[in-house]
Amino acid sequence: MNAKNSYFCCVMKADKSNLVIIGAGNVGTHLAKLFSNQGVSVTVACRENSIVSQRFDNNIHVVPMHEIPMNADLYLLTLKDAVIAEVASMLPDLSGIVAHTSGSVGLEPLSKFQRCGVFYPFQSFRKEIPLTVIDFPILIEASDAAVEQELLSIASLISSTAMIASKEVRAGIHTAGVFVSNFTNLMYCAGWSVAEMKQFDAKKLLLPLIQETALRLQYRQPSELQTGPAIRDDRETILKHLDILEKNPELYRQYKELTNALLKKYGHEELS
Repeated sequence: MNAKNSYFCCVMKADKSNLVIIGAGNVGTHLAKLFSNQGVSVTVACRENSIVSQRFDNNIHVVPMHEIPMNADLYLLTLKDAVIAEVASMLPDLSGIVAHTSGSVGLEPLSKFQRCGVFYPFQSFRKEIPLTVIDFPILIEASDAAVEQELLSIASLISSTAMIASKEVRAGIHTAGVFVSNFTNLMYCAGWSVAEMKQFDAKKLLLPLIQETALRLQYRQPSELQTGPAIRDDRETILKHLDILEKNPELYRQYKELTNALLKKYGHEELS
């Protein structure tokens, strides 16, 4: 099945469900709040339950791992990839669906459960920061068609873009996400470092530029929107910037390598 045919949007809304979220990190914290806001009965199971309970209001129950309810419709393992299999192996037999939230792990770690799946929220989460974009894609894979439909239906409670995506498709989407989120954030770090070096307010001066650059993507392809000295082959400006960065070898290296990538892409001679 190719990528184009391996997913579709779901428009059916689920009845309110009982949900257990195992793990209370970045993903688990936000999913618990989002589902609770939609009237879903949510229980969070984690090791440090007394500390974690302070993050939630009284509508979300927080319990230790050994008190996981046995009658939930869905158990979501919001864990690091490396421990999904270990935690799954310690869970008792459960009648509800058991799913994890990883973008790069398949169904194999959940093979002991007859009804299992993947429930991958494609968004960047930090538990201490509220979400500004709360409608994000949720990518689904399941052990059978019935579980698939149940997961799509539950996902539709918090997302208008719930879709089926195989492990291979999710891996590609995850890779693209690293480029547009993780790598761009590294560039934000570089910009903030220059601001500190030259003593100006990064948030006040750079944030409007970041927002405008991102919002333009609603209207054009990224390849149509590139600006800056490299695309113009403006060597004078490029060399001035490198001179500013000369005392910071890492920023100097990053600027030069990225400039050369742009010069090459747009048919100009690279810097030596």
